[in-house]
Amino acid sequence: MVMFALALREDRSSKSQRRIDIMEGLANISKQTKEVLKHDQEIKKLCMKFKDQKSLLSLVVLPRTIEALMSGEPKHGVLALIDEALPLVMILTRDDNFSKSLNAYNQVIARNGWPIVICNTDDPEFPRDKTDRIEVPRTVDTLQGLLNVIPCSSWPIGLL
Repeated sequence: MVMFALALREDRSSKSQRRIDIMEGLANISKQTKEVLKHDQEIKKLCMKFKDQKSLLSLVVLPRTIEALMSGEPKHGVLALIDEALPLVMILTRDDNFSKSLNAYNQVIARNGWPIVICNTDDPEFPRDKTDRIEVPRTVDTLQGLLNVIPCSSWPIGLL
């Protein structure tokens, strides 16, 4: 799909570095996918930790919901559900929305939530004393989503 998108892009010299970055990302995606899959046992242990839970909340901050999060609407909505007992998964890799998404993370921490954060490798923003972390390698933004969903798809669903 990404290759098709590259082919359809406008062929302007101002976009050439972007195309190069995407092609380099594509060249590395197989190796990076294997790196993510190495976390399989770690993810299984994490699932065992929450196997008796009746609920799991996945909070993904998308561009359209950022406005609501920034205005504080979730205080009476999604974030009102957060407490120390509710397992919560947040995808917080470094992209254009990261600084805005970080607001949602800080709101969760302020409510004594203990999120499972899918973040980039060695990201200092998410200390292990406040979160459970699943790390994925950083890549170009158009491919980051491919790496981000691998941990979610490798969860032993029967344990949750």
